[in-house]
Amino acid sequence: DLSIASGKGGDLACVFTMTVLPDGTRRLLDIRSGRWTGPKILKELVDVHQRYGSLIMVESNAAQDYLAQFAGEIAALPLKKHYTGANKRDWQWGIESLGTEFEQAKWIIPCDINLVPSPEVASWIQEATTYVPNEHTGDRLMASWIARECARKSGYGQGNWALEKDVNFFDVDTLTR
Repeated sequence: DLSIASGKGGDLACVFTMTVLPDGTRRLLDIRSGRWTGPKILKELVDVHQRYGSLIMVESNAAQDYLAQFAGEIAALPLKKHYTGANKRDWQWGIESLGTEFEQAKWIIPCDINLVPSPEVASWIQEATTYVPNEHTGDRLMASWIARECARKSGYGQGNWALEKDVNFFDVDTLTR
């Protein structure tokens, strides 16, 4: 979820990284956010791609499209553009569909030994639990929806979350830091 505002009142840019396990469970790997400049956003995207071999989907509405263009051309990242509009409110694949996935225990959310999540994960959980349709969607929640949509649109869809060619690409037990 890219933001071009770097001032105190501006939205956050957020990079949300997840993987889809063969049983369809989504595992949160990394969340990072900040009020970053364009070059800083590109550095974060490159770092995520190098760490995880990620496909990257970026929201590319309005001025955000410039950052998407730079990420695809200058940094040569495997980039997909995501246009947000009425799809955000879609009952089957919009933001609220994440709630269904949470209720069905389809997400593995990291925490420490005392079940306390990192500050970024805690902020994401807060944004998810306080989501109100037709109000501003939290930046981390928006980024998680875009990441889920990237997985779904890339073939990790209903009933086929693990593409056969990718099942052995990562050893699931080595995806922690």
